[in-house]
Amino acid sequence: TLILVAFFAPKTVFAQEQPSLGGVAVNVEINDSNVEVGHIISSTSEGYKKSTVAYDKLIFGVVAEAPIISVEPRSESTRPIITTGETKVRVNNKGGNIEIGDLITSSEDTGVGQKATKAGNTVGRALETYANSVLASTKGTNAKNDR
Repeated sequence: TLILVAFFAPKTVFAQEQPSLGGVAVNVEINDSNVEVGHIISSTSEGYKKSTVAYDKLIFGVVAEAPIISVEPRSESTRPIITTGETKVRVNNKGGNIEIGDLITSSEDTGVGQKATKAGNTVGRALETYANSVLASTKGTNAKNDR
């Protein structure tokens, strides 16, 4: 019988820091110009475009910077759209000041969200308050009829 014994000196192991935002994204081609991280995207009969209607029934998701998981091949003509998880969303004050936990929906400003003040389709809940910055975090996108 042969027994092998190995001794290892203790050493420090560094792990990669886990991202604070992310989720599941689908890489899709957007048929719109000037699409940026945080824009709300709708699935229309003309393809994927920035949302232009408040409480848009066609909300698909939000353009993400670096999703944890991407489905479908990524190319120069596609953008990752978060459909589940946490991401930054462009918002305005049209629905009033946004507090943590408020529901966020689309607005009439192209690709931009607002505080939901009535029943309808939403992209998620605010994780930050909003005063006058360009981006605010939300958790859980594509949470339709959540109110």
